[in-house]
Amino acid sequence: NYHVDVMTEDAARFIKEVVSESAFVLGHSMGARIALHLAVRHGDLTRKIALEDPPLGYGPSETIRSTFKYWLELTRKHLSEEALMRELADYNDSEDLEKFRYKAQTLRQMDPEVLEVALNGGLWAGTVLSEVFAQVRCPAILFQADTESGGIIDEDLSKFTGLKASNWIW
Repeated sequence: NYHVDVMTEDAARFIKEVVSESAFVLGHSMGARIALHLAVRHGDLTRKIALEDPPLGYGPSETIRSTFKYWLELTRKHLSEEALMRELADYNDSEDLEKFRYKAQTLRQMDPEVLEVALNGGLWAGTVLSEVFAQVRCPAILFQADTESGGIIDEDLSKFTGLKASNWIW
């Protein structure tokens, strides 16, 4: 079940049962959303959090949607890593296949369902992120990746966090 509440409880259970103490939690992309919710719902389990390029909207923005749709199409083709690299290079009008090796690897491992749920806004529907950010009590840092290099955040972060750009580390 690809919903932030379910995945947050899975992470909490893992920290309780395997780590057995509060942890520094680093999350990338969807994992950053989980780390954020973990810090709010299970603050006793999070010492610090680092959020790396989390999708903060209720689904991908229009500029990212077309890329997600394309990735979904690719995941359903069940292509080899090399074929995926060629497809990605063509899509990005590039001749550098190696540049797309990592993305090809991740697409081969990805469950297409997660992209479908993200495109339909179902990963974290109803979440008011400025309220979520306000509830974080542990030290935290938010990283925004360059969208030209594949970063997912292409919105003004202050509308989600309630923080000014100079205060993204809180």
